[in-house]
Amino acid sequence: MKKMFYLILPLLFFSALLGQVKNQKIESLISKGEFARAEKMINDELVNNKNLSPIDKLDLKYEIERMDRIRIDFTKSEKDVLDYIKKYIPVVTKKDIKKWEDEKSLEVMLIDGKKMYFNSAARNLFRINKECREIKSKQDTSKPIEGFNLNNHLNEIISEALQTNKMSVKPIRYRIDYSVTLNDGVVPAGEVVRCWLPFPREVEGRQEDIKIVSAYPENYILSDNNSHMHRSLYSEQVVENGKKVKYSVSFEYTCYAHYNKVDPQQVKPYNLNDVDYKKYTSQREPHIVFTDELKKISSEIVGDEKNPYLIARKIFAWVDGFAPWASAREYSTLRNIPMYCIENKHGDCGIQTLLFMTLARMNGIPTKWQSGWEPTTMHDWCQMFIEPFGWVPVDQSYGLQKSDDESVKWFYLGNIDSRRLIVNDDYSSLFYPAKMHPRSETVDFQRGELEWRGGNIYFKDWDYDFSMKEIK
Repeated sequence: MKKMFYLILPLLFFSALLGQVKNQKIESLISKGEFARAEKMINDELVNNKNLSPIDKLDLKYEIERMDRIRIDFTKSEKDVLDYIKKYIPVVTKKDIKKWEDEKSLEVMLIDGKKMYFNSAARNLFRINKECREIKSKQDTSKPIEGFNLNNHLNEIISEALQTNKMSVKPIRYRIDYSVTLNDGVVPAGEVVRCWLPFPREVEGRQEDIKIVSAYPENYILSDNNSHMHRSLYSEQVVENGKKVKYSVSFEYTCYAHYNKVDPQQVKPYNLNDVDYKKYTSQREPHIVFTDELKKISSEIVGDEKNPYLIARKIFAWVDGFAPWASAREYSTLRNIPMYCIENKHGDCGIQTLLFMTLARMNGIPTKWQSGWEPTTMHDWCQMFIEPFGWVPVDQSYGLQKSDDESVKWFYLGNIDSRRLIVNDDYSSLFYPAKMHPRSETVDFQRGELEWRGGNIYFKDWDYDFSMKEIK
C-alpha cells in the first residue's frame, strides 16, 4: 500500500472562532472595510509584538485570509449590478439603489474606499425585496421542472407512515458520484495534496446500507461514524507534471423519510439536569450566542407560550416569514451567522437554520445541526428534541408549505423527506486525519477540503462535481 505522508504528524486543530479580533484597532479597520490598512497593521503586529501566543498569531494570520475571502465574495461593480437589474426594471435611479442598500436588499461593502457588491447581490435583490420579486415573477416565463412534485411526495410519506405505523418510510436508494479536481499550477510538482471528500453518515432509520462502489486514490481512510461528526473519505496524492490531481468516490445508500406526528398535548417537560439537554440548549460561540437583540426578538415571538413544540412552531413560522432564502456569502467570512441574518433580513438554508437553532435553544429546546446534500444542491437543516418524541428533523429553509392540509403545511417542523444525503451531524467539528491549516468552510462540510504543506487550498483553486441518482 502507498504511504500516507501526513499521518505521522501530530493531530492539530486550528480554532479560528471568527469572533472579534482582540486588537480593537485592527477590528475597527476590518469592520470599516479598510482591509489594506488592517493587513499592514496585522503584519506589523506579527513582526513586532513578541508577546503574541501561537494561537494569537494563527488568528491574526487568518484575519488576512478572511479578508481575502471577502474580496472573492465581493467582486461586482455598480455597473454589473445595474446591468442585471435593468433586465427586469429598465429604469433604475440612484434613489432606488440607495433604498435597496439601506434596507439590506442589495448587499454592498466599501472595501478600501471602493464600493463593491456581493457576487449574487443583483439576483438576490429579486429574492429578498418583495416588490422586485413580484416584478421578476411576472416576467419570468420559465417552466417548472417536471418529474417531481414535492407536495405529492409529502402526502405519500404521511399516508405510508399512518398506514404502517412506522416513522421511517418511503425508502429511496441512491448512487452518488463525487469528485474534486485541483486547478493546474496551484501546488508545485512533487508536493503532497491532502483531500477530504464528503461521505454519508450511518443514521438508523434515516440513512442505511452504505456501500462504497469505487474510490480514487484507492488507498484512503474513512473516518469513524461515531466519533467524527463530519464524515469524510481522506486520501493523498503527489502532484506530477502534466497530470491532473483528481479525487473521486462513488457510493450507494438508502435514505428514508421520517414522519413522527407530534401531538402538543403529549409533550412532556425536559429533564433539566440531563447532560445532553444542557449541551444542546447552551450557547456555542461564535454563532449560537444569546445576544440582547435576539432575547428581545425571542420574547416577542414566544410570548407566554410554555409548550416546547408550540414554541418551536412560533419560531419556525417567524423565521419563515422574516428571512427569505437568498444566496449567501461564505460562512467563514461571517462573525455571527444568526446576527448576520437579523441584520440583513435574509439567508440561505444554513443561515436560516442557525437562527432557528439559536432561538430554540434560548427557549430551552435542544437543537443540533445536520447537513449534506439534496439531489441537486448542498443543503443544511437541523434536529430538535421534543420529549417524549425524541430527536426530530427540522428544515427551516423549506419552511411552511403552501397547503390547506396542516400535516403538509407544518411537515418540515418535525419531519423530513427521503431526498437527502446526510454528511454532518454537527458543524465546525473535527476531521480525521486532522487538518493542519484553516478550513475553506469553517462551519459546514459538503464540498470537501484540500490542503498541502504550504497552506489551505481555497475553493477558487479547485472544482467539484456531484451526481445523485435514484437506483433500483
